[in-house]
Amino acid sequence: GDHGELLGEHGYYAHAHTVYEPVLNIPFLMLRYGYESKAHISGDVVASQIDIAPTILAELDIPSPKSWAGLPLQANAKALRERRFIYFQQQAEYGLFDLSQPGHLWKYRINSDDRSEWAHEVSNKRDETDNRLHEIPAALKTEWIKRLLELQMSAHEYASDPLKTDQALH
Repeated sequence: GDHGELLGEHGYYAHAHTVYEPVLNIPFLMLRYGYESKAHISGDVVASQIDIAPTILAELDIPSPKSWAGLPLQANAKALRERRFIYFQQQAEYGLFDLSQPGHLWKYRINSDDRSEWAHEVSNKRDETDNRLHEIPAALKTEWIKRLLELQMSAHEYASDPLKTDQALH
């Protein structure tokens, strides 16, 4: 699937309203038929939807376009683990996962309608009702905001001239 589903969590039903974990945390299953792949896909790597197409192309031994930001999940685990951020957005809510601290997956999100900010450590399976933004060092929060602004600028540049941005979103 390309999204999860809320079944009453946080007062929501369906999927197009928010960026809570039941919507974003989606299993990815890939079955191989008729051959034994040489490449292993690790089950413990945090991935994004942008990784699905490169994963399929890698399985077919077709190189991904250089302009793609996604990584094939068959890539060596070190390359996947070196990725620092994964981004998300749904309507007015957007943010990032910070993958830099092994064992601690932080999620930072902003609601552009009401300007609220939230930080959750989603690796501990809490229900995202406790905003832990006050625990985040100012320098780290600044880095998160900077990365989100860079992404917005890259997306804006890409929308205005797609040929200019082979390096967009890297």
